[in-house]
Amino acid sequence: MTTHTSLLWLPRYLRAMDVHVIELPGWEEAQGQYFWTNLDTGQRGFDGDPTAYMIHHTGSSVARPEVRNSRGKWSKANCWAGLWDGSKLNQSGSGEPTIVFTSAGPARVSSGYGHGPTLLDVADDVRVGWDQPLPDTGIAANRYAWNVEAVAKGDGSPVDPGVEDALIKMGALLASHYGWTPWRAIGHLTWTRRKLDPFWNSQQDRIVHIQDEIEQEMKMIYRDVINVPNTDWARAVVDDGIESGLIVTGDDFVDNWQDEQITMGRLWTLFARQAADLDRP
Repeated sequence: MTTHTSLLWLPRYLRAMDVHVIELPGWEEAQGQYFWTNLDTGQRGFDGDPTAYMIHHTGSSVARPEVRNSRGKWSKANCWAGLWDGSKLNQSGSGEPTIVFTSAGPARVSSGYGHGPTLLDVADDVRVGWDQPLPDTGIAANRYAWNVEAVAKGDGSPVDPGVEDALIKMGALLASHYGWTPWRAIGHLTWTRRKLDPFWNSQQDRIVHIQDEIEQEMKMIYRDVINVPNTDWARAVVDDGIESGLIVTGDDFVDNWQDEQITMGRLWTLFARQAADLDRP
């Protein structure tokens, strides 16, 4: 079995944003020969990338995430969110807001079937309607969406603010890393009219709030940038980011321009936003 490489950076970045993270043994190689798949070309492999970020609720107030259970069943999601009490995740109580990672590759039973054209719109960074009015079209989003199960009964009862904040930070990191807009974060109910997640805090359209908060979070999550390209305008972008507070310094965590995956998404997004306002060749 080979490691799924695309998302291995995510736990480390979440920790840098003060999110408590648990990586279960084997999550990097979970779900075997089931690959992230390019929506345009159909190309797939252990180094593939997801297309969207889908948020679910568990339908219960307690969850015990596993990479694979005693019956051999794989985790139904890439990661789980809730209040960790030392042995399980809860919707309420005194535990610590936590993300538990169970599968770096796509989860075989996660997004399920939905309205295919919606996924194409999401991939084009269109902010689609929060709830899906149209029937499923025979395409499953499992190989395209990074899926998180938030521990919540799905009856509108509240979710801990720290847990939702962790979901928002994860969405912002994914969007910045891959060069997405916040609208790549969708609910299960956005994908299929058979579902209503995420439903908590008495808001059936809670995914709208989450998208808006991801957009705000994306404005403030860059870290001290090293190995900046040797051009005046590139250095000016970084200096301007530091001065404005967009780039955080002095916390022993850095964005390395020479990291190819970061360069292709996260840092290029930063440069593109700010360079338009600066003189460059």
